[in-house]
Amino acid sequence: MAAPARPPAPAAGQQGALHLASYKDLSTALNGWRVLSRRYPAELERLKPTISRIDFGDGRGPFLRLYAAGLSLDEARRVCDRLKQAGQYCIAAPDDGVPIERAAAAGSRPPAG
Repeated sequence: MAAPARPPAPAAGQQGALHLASYKDLSTALNGWRVLSRRYPAELERLKPTISRIDFGDGRGPFLRLYAAGLSLDEARRVCDRLKQAGQYCIAAPDDGVPIERAAAAGSRPPAG
């Protein structure tokens, strides 16, 4: 798993998400969600996994950012604080991802973030 760049700061009033990890392909992102949702059930069980594609233009190619969506920005900040204390990478970010199930079912690439 590559070290992702920091997502943009959320705008006031926008729905939030937890940026949990970045992966090179969809199947690895799906597995990452399975692992993380089992590891942190109290924090993630009610949230929906989403992904967003990003390419930094530095030759490494595109990455898929894994998010957990379905909470307010304030909630996202609080949950991220708990996850960070447990050793998990987490940044509160805007909810702009595509549901991971929809991307997997369509076999399509998620839109660029």
